[in-house]
Amino acid sequence: MATDCAVPRRRRGFTLLEVLIVVAIIALLAAFVVPQFFRTHLQAKIDGTGILVSPGGPVATGLNLYHLHLGEYPATLAGLTDKPEDEAKAAKWRGPYITDPASLKDAWDHDLQYKCPGDVHSDGYDLYSFGPDGQDSTDDDIANYHVGEVIRSPGN
Repeated sequence: MATDCAVPRRRRGFTLLEVLIVVAIIALLAAFVVPQFFRTHLQAKIDGTGILVSPGGPVATGLNLYHLHLGEYPATLAGLTDKPEDEAKAAKWRGPYITDPASLKDAWDHDLQYKCPGDVHSDGYDLYSFGPDGQDSTDDDIANYHVGEVIRSPGN
């Protein structure tokens, strides 16, 4: 014979307090992890740009090959990808010396800065990035002679 006694069932699930504790723990962990992630990401961009403008980096290699073939550095970085209009120079040109013009940008998608003759390397060139802030002559500029050192214009 069937009994009509109702057996109370216990609902399975989490209480509001348990959910709030888990959310608080996740928020606390995120407060420590997320800033560290952004610091690491920024440092990776700085390091990558430092390698790009370094004396042994890919742009320097292209500039040095240009110098080796033509006996001078190009007037602008465009000389690494564009054949000179001067016939004598065009005959010696063996470029393009940089296959991807996008590689002439830093990690923040700003054009690399190039000056020949340079303020620091008067017998060569200065190659640098404005760094994360995109502003010239600030503490975060990245240069081909001292990565992380500010480039100052003469008289500053």
